[in-house]
Amino acid sequence: MLDTSFQNHSHAPEQPGFPRQSVVYNGVLSERQSEVLLGWSEQVLEGKQWPLQQHKRAMRCIIELLQNVSKHSGKGRYECGWDASGCLVLRSVNAVSRTQREHIERALLQANLPDLDSLRESRLDKLAEGERTEHGGAGLGFMDLRACSNDQVHSEFITCGEEESDFVLTVKIHP
Repeated sequence: MLDTSFQNHSHAPEQPGFPRQSVVYNGVLSERQSEVLLGWSEQVLEGKQWPLQQHKRAMRCIIELLQNVSKHSGKGRYECGWDASGCLVLRSVNAVSRTQREHIERALLQANLPDLDSLRESRLDKLAEGERTEHGGAGLGFMDLRACSNDQVHSEFITCGEEESDFVLTVKIHP
């Protein structure tokens, strides 16, 4: 099933925190589709006119979530929009095998070990020491998400059978 939408809620009454624009995508995620979703997500973000530094942090998170789906699964769900309190909420959902789940759980555990103050140094150490796996950057993406969202990252696995789970990754960025 393929579901792609850019939703502009300009017909809705003006309400504080109402998501006037959002992006929802469900399906195969190629490089071209990632580029389109990135552009649409940036339009959503530009609607709030955040300061440049906050805008860049949000864009880093958007890119990381899109890469999560495209690199590790090739298909899944991606969402970008605003919650009622004016926070940008990003979510990706993709199916993972039991082996992938175990790898992701280890990477999440490692990425959540350092406190926020130590996070940057820990990330640089991982880069310098070459702690990479065949699946990616040894949790570096999760570390980036933590740093850019001020530790507002939530992940969960929803079991879909004996050998597969949906990996749900949600990031909330406050204004």
